[in-house]
Amino acid sequence: MTIGVRWMCLSRSHQVFQTGVLRHCAFAALATVFTLGFSAEGKADFLLGVGDVVEVSIAGIPDLRARAMVNTDGNVIIPIIGSVSAAGLDIASLRKKLQDEFSTRAISVRSADGRTVITPVSPEEVSLTIAEYRPVYMSGDLARAGEVAYRPGMTVRQAVSVAGGYDVVRFRVNNPQLEAVTFSAEYTTLEGELAQALEKKKQLQLELGIKPEEGEDSELPRTPAAQAAASLVAQQFQTQREDFDREVKHLQDTYKRVSVRTAFLNQQKDREEEGMKADVEELDRAKALLERGTTSTQRVSEARRAMLASATRALQTGAEAAQASLVQYEADRAVEKLQEQRHLRLLEDLQETNTRLIRIRAQLNAAKQKLAFVGAMKSTWSTASGPNARIMIHRNVNGESKSFLGTGATLLMPGDAVEVALQGD
Repeated sequence: MTIGVRWMCLSRSHQVFQTGVLRHCAFAALATVFTLGFSAEGKADFLLGVGDVVEVSIAGIPDLRARAMVNTDGNVIIPIIGSVSAAGLDIASLRKKLQDEFSTRAISVRSADGRTVITPVSPEEVSLTIAEYRPVYMSGDLARAGEVAYRPGMTVRQAVSVAGGYDVVRFRVNNPQLEAVTFSAEYTTLEGELAQALEKKKQLQLELGIKPEEGEDSELPRTPAAQAAASLVAQQFQTQREDFDREVKHLQDTYKRVSVRTAFLNQQKDREEEGMKADVEELDRAKALLERGTTSTQRVSEARRAMLASATRALQTGAEAAQASLVQYEADRAVEKLQEQRHLRLLEDLQETNTRLIRIRAQLNAAKQKLAFVGAMKSTWSTASGPNARIMIHRNVNGESKSFLGTGATLLMPGDAVEVALQGD
């Protein structure tokens, strides 16, 4: 038998008229009412919500079987009937609503022999079941947070198992046994940093000529690692000091060499100036003799050339002496600048080291308190007991969002949001 293309509404009188027509459909058994789970207010009927999928069928007409999801408007789209409000109803109420709708309708069907038969739909023939439930949403300290497919009777423990179980890695971080090791390593590292900072401060004060503060030597950790760290800082300062001394010595040697050359050039310049003065006097004598007619013009020309040559040499020597004096000044200034820069750098390093010491001392004190705390926890914490889980369940009850604490045995409802927080104690 196949479904015809024509549907029609029947009045009650027409239904009576059709009672003699042989039906080609078998009656379906009446579905049971679904009552599921535990709500925030106790045991209650399961109510349909957005995301649930229902399946409707009419007995004896398999082509009419269809699934419909409750949409965001709270409605389901049912073939023949159209949009029907479903959100907030239990499955029995929605079934009754569909039975009432279908009971006013008849189906035109075609039999195997080709005849068309008008078949009314009785309430008993309408079947409605839940095909898919809204998922449960798992979050928090889980291996795989996200959606979990709901099954009737599902508990929190079962949902956690589907989500991969508790996030054991995170739990182990909170294990006092392991945290004690972590904090101990942190404390040892801070001791090394404290030793380095104290030794650096001591070396800086020595470089700057500042008297070290009393009591800081007693603060220096006596562990081998801390002593080695302090020794390394002292060696670094020794190397830096030697490098600085070599650089200063190089500049001082340059200054000395340039000083010797400058003195030589100045002496040479004096000699050149004396020679130039003698050549000028010789030129004047030659000119006087030429005027008296006792010498030739050639001698005057030679005297003039000699005077010009000595003047040129004196000028060149003076320029070289001036250049050497400039190099000498720059070398001397470079030494002063190098010393000034080192002094400023040492002061900045000292200020930074003092600030660092304040931070390290605070961190060291915090690490000491952490060690004391986990030391107290270790005596009462048992690794065999595993983590305690704080389970918060958020549920929509009659359109109102409610939250309550649950346990592993708490029954879940479709659409529940479960938050899991692990606690080590």
